[in-house]
Amino acid sequence: MSLSRELLLQPVSGPSVKTYTFPEDYPEPFGGAEFHVRIWTSKERSSFEASLTNKSGSPDKSKYQSFSERLLVATLCDENGILLMAEADISSLSNQDGRIIGYSAEAAATANSISAVDVQSLSRSLHC
Repeated sequence: MSLSRELLLQPVSGPSVKTYTFPEDYPEPFGGAEFHVRIWTSKERSSFEASLTNKSGSPDKSKYQSFSERLLVATLCDENGILLMAEADISSLSNQDGRIIGYSAEAAATANSISAVDVQSLSRSLHC
């Protein structure tokens, strides 16, 4: 099958979810545990990108500094694609083991085709 206009315009039937597993040697209760990542629609990705800006539309350095936590809030879900976290959880996530946040954020970025180049581009625009 090749990419076509018709294929691109077919409606999405519901949220897509990808399942990942933490490495066994991670601390309890995470080692070997599964987690689910919601795969965004184009609209959801645009909304996430907009959430990293301030009211004037400029990149917000403070939001970029919590990029991994914000990404997890926007993607961690149950097996049906229902998001598990809220923006109010960002501060608590920042106190979690860095390996847990890093591993799950990397999975979320991979599932949603967020490349290192995307993050570096944002970083340059913020002069971080």
